[in-house]
Amino acid sequence: MDHQDLLDRLKKHGCRMTPQRTIIIDLLIKHQHSLISIDTLLANAKALNPAINATTIYRNIDLLSEMDLLYSRNTDDGSKLYKLICHTAHHHHIICSHCGKMLPIDYCPIVPQLESLVKDSGFILEAHNLELIGLCPDCQKNPSL
Repeated sequence: MDHQDLLDRLKKHGCRMTPQRTIIIDLLIKHQHSLISIDTLLANAKALNPAINATTIYRNIDLLSEMDLLYSRNTDDGSKLYKLICHTAHHHHIICSHCGKMLPIDYCPIVPQLESLVKDSGFILEAHNLELIGLCPDCQKNPSL
């Protein structure tokens, strides 16, 4: 998702582009290929504008989530990581367990295999999500991992 597309969607939703929101949007775009925590987003935002606080970050994350513009992932410790959606079409991700880098899988490899399972179970499938977790090539080079 590019900057203008995101701004257009926010404006259509009736959102004002405050200086704080602009910083948050710019940071999410800068990190659009990796997952980012609220703490990291807040620290990066404060480096650009010390007046930004956690409440502002949370409100904007909530807004973007409600608008289906953010992908979120729960971590093993119960926290959440976020990134802007990369596509509006259905897809899945390969995620680095160390740095959070994400690569989209531009097709759905599991739909054909699940169709008969779902049909036989009597369920009506509403959604599914596939995440492949591993180490990216850059993190594989780190001997301390």
